[in-house]
Amino acid sequence: MKRNLSIIGYYTSNFGDLLMLKGLIRAIPKEYSRLFILSYGKLDLEALGEIGLSNKTITVIDLSNKKKHLISILHALFTTKSIVWGGGTCFNVVENAFGGIRYMRVFHFFGARIYYMGIGINTNRVNNTLCESIKYALQISNSFNVRDRESQMYINSEIDSSFSALVPDLVYLNDFSPQHRCNKVLNGDRVVFVSYRCIDTYFNNSKEYLNGFIKNLTYLLNHLAINRVIIYPSDEVVDYDNNIVIATELNKVFLGRVSIDFYEHLTINDVLGVINNSFLVITGRLHVGVVSSVFGTPFLLLNYSSKNRAFIQDACINTKSLVEYNELKDETQFYSNSIELLKDRNVCNYVPSNIDILVNCTSSIMN
Repeated sequence: MKRNLSIIGYYTSNFGDLLMLKGLIRAIPKEYSRLFILSYGKLDLEALGEIGLSNKTITVIDLSNKKKHLISILHALFTTKSIVWGGGTCFNVVENAFGGIRYMRVFHFFGARIYYMGIGINTNRVNNTLCESIKYALQISNSFNVRDRESQMYINSEIDSSFSALVPDLVYLNDFSPQHRCNKVLNGDRVVFVSYRCIDTYFNNSKEYLNGFIKNLTYLLNHLAINRVIIYPSDEVVDYDNNIVIATELNKVFLGRVSIDFYEHLTINDVLGVINNSFLVITGRLHVGVVSSVFGTPFLLLNYSSKNRAFIQDACINTKSLVEYNELKDETQFYSNSIELLKDRNVCNYVPSNIDILVNCTSSIMN
């Protein structure tokens, strides 16, 4: 009898993807004694921190090296009762993954139940191949759940289906209580946390926008009583170079007057602690913004993708938090938005009102 659970997704060095995976693992039904994690890239489980599954066997399968992990893939295939796509922007042309549809098709053929949990669809980048993948995923899924209204509207209008359900992001399955936050990185400093998202594949003038961001950040730091900036690439593979450039340029400007600290590696708990205790967060990464909203930390979210705007709209967050890249031409506007947001610190600790729907979805995987 099949009793195991498989989770598939883009789990490498991305803070948001890892936080969604951690939340999903935390919420999976206790009846599963073995968990297979199929990742499009190398996953280090230690990066997740404590996940409370000491009584379960976890096998990580790197799908970028299928030959090496063939036996584990076959073991998962023949013993999996349910397979879950674990959140995040889905149906991307990453490793030709197309929402994991190739693996989902095979697992479905062998009798596994198919679940898409809390996914987003980048409606600006859907092509015919991806659209066909979404149609097929809808056909074979036992449950297809999206995290924002824009993704749901796209499916219901372009694919003519009402099968998708709207649920909160999987990040909200995590425990954000105080004992699970670590602030050892801060040491009591008044900190601006920066996690810039590389946008080279989204805008032709990405270098111009990066330079504009550095100028705006410099202006902001010169007008606020900040003694430390922590810079962290939330996706080491994608964002590392841009964040190094930001750290280097800020060090040239401030010459030690403001401490500019670049962190290449942080645990999830360290990142949560930094966000929770920061004076201001500035990022292009969706889940850095999501976590900031949970903690009530003022944040500016650069709008490189429809998912960022969808989050701000669905969560009814102050629109001043959303920054368009063409607005970086006006340093005073960037600064004034920050001042307005800083007045609201800890006023709006956002948690979705329909979080129970998400919890029930994860529980239903065993039914």
